[in-house]
Amino acid sequence: MAITRLNDFVTVATNKWTYGDFKFNYEGAVNQDHNVIYPLMLMQPPTSVIPDVYEGFETYTVEFEFYNSYKKAAQDAVTLQRRWDNLQDLAMEWLDNVLINYSGGTITSPSESSPTPTQVYINKDSLSIQRDKEEKNDRLVKITMSFDMRMFTRCFTDKSKYPNQVKNLTTWLRADSGVTHNVATRKTSIWSDYSGTGRDVEQSTSSKQPLRYGYDGANEKAYIDFNGTSHSITQTIGEQAGIDLHLTAFAVYKFDTNTGVGFLMSIDNLPTDTKSLQLGYRSDLYYLEATDSDGTSGFVSPSSPSSGSTS
Repeated sequence: MAITRLNDFVTVATNKWTYGDFKFNYEGAVNQDHNVIYPLMLMQPPTSVIPDVYEGFETYTVEFEFYNSYKKAAQDAVTLQRRWDNLQDLAMEWLDNVLINYSGGTITSPSESSPTPTQVYINKDSLSIQRDKEEKNDRLVKITMSFDMRMFTRCFTDKSKYPNQVKNLTTWLRADSGVTHNVATRKTSIWSDYSGTGRDVEQSTSSKQPLRYGYDGANEKAYIDFNGTSHSITQTIGEQAGIDLHLTAFAVYKFDTNTGVGFLMSIDNLPTDTKSLQLGYRSDLYYLEATDSDGTSGFVSPSSPSSGSTS
């Protein structure tokens, strides 16, 4: 079952409304913009409940307002009830297209045995339609459509795993917490380890300190930025720390194709045996390379890079 968040639903709702403008805002925003293309659909920020956290479904109570202009010429040519019917037809067509999107698309054959599971449901008996002649603007007619919809957003079960619950975890570095940095320069001096083993990484030299970016609205996630040349962090771990010749590393990162290297880690297993793991980019090719101190290396080329920044 795919996870559907509010932002995902609003994106689908926007894309399926092809008749005029769309707003995700409160009702008061209707008369603030004088360049509206009608018919207009406005979705008010919804309330929601999670009736059973172990099922993972979140129930949203949503309200959509559909507006169309009803100026003097239209009032003379079309009755009010006809204007409402026409607006309701558009609203229903839009809702139908949204539900088709979340049912995996149009079913091409009645005998289709494995259709895509429905991801968003409208609770039965919850669809309500109200018709208004907009009192704040007598040149508008409005239909308010409200319903309860259910989306799978998060499941609180033992299937939810965090890195610090993994056996023999050596290090967990997370960019959204535990980062000591200078607010003005963003330079990071300490990156705390959340594995529970206390193996923080550090960089005391200012010129080598990577930059820490918070939830700045551009990337939607906090991240640590390395320039690919002088920036580095250091952590001393070896055989005494419980690391042997078998090591698994997970990283969420984004490459800068101009510098090539996205992530580099070296581990000293024995005094004469150094292992390095490098995630990099060269000649339009993303790669993962593991190298031994004797020069032996293994090279893997994934089909596409991971998304996100080093975190």
